[in-house]
Amino acid sequence: MHEEVSVFIRNKKLTGWKEISVNRSMDTLCSSFSFKGVNLYETGSYALFPGQAICIKFDRMKMLSGFI
Repeated sequence: MHEEVSVFIRNKKLTGWKEISVNRSMDTLCSSFSFKGVNLYETGSYALFPGQAICIKFDRMKMLSGFI
């Protein structure tokens, strides 16, 4: 079975990233994420800015949502 992690910025699927990390803890209220990507302009994606809505899904199940 192939498991897929998807990143959505303003409801648009972000492509071109190489690695992602999602951190969730029972000890804190906030979750965090980070990802490494290629040049997003070359992949047809767009620039990322603070305040943009983000959603990270694992096999279509929402893991994290918030803002950059």
